[in-house]
Amino acid sequence: MKTKKMLFALLIGISSLLIITSCEYEIIEPLKIVIPPGDSVSFSLKIIPIFTDKCVTCHGTGHFAVDLTEANAYTDLFAKNMIDTADAASSVLYVKLIEVGGTHEGRSTPSEQALILAWIEDGAKNN
Repeated sequence: MKTKKMLFALLIGISSLLIITSCEYEIIEPLKIVIPPGDSVSFSLKIIPIFTDKCVTCHGTGHFAVDLTEANAYTDLFAKNMIDTADAASSVLYVKLIEVGGTHEGRSTPSEQALILAWIEDGAKNN
């Protein structure tokens, strides 16, 4: 009986050790878009196509919180305080896109998110 208890305790110990050591953590660095000196991310050429492709179904005229249609996106983003050029990474627009478990998770690619962040960091110009 004592042998069975020792064997059981040994199995529990080994199982616990296997479970604890089998966890693997992967650190994912955010994708960084490098803008060549003198260039900027064009709102009309780079950002609007993302909104049109991924966002206007829900964020079109008369829909949810912000209107991301081509005609209204720029004005509405600033009118609703969704852009913070002083601290781009804390901009509501960017935070919504990268929020894990949020309603926008998976709706944009890391490359698109990085491009939007680069646009904000570059001053969020309407160009």
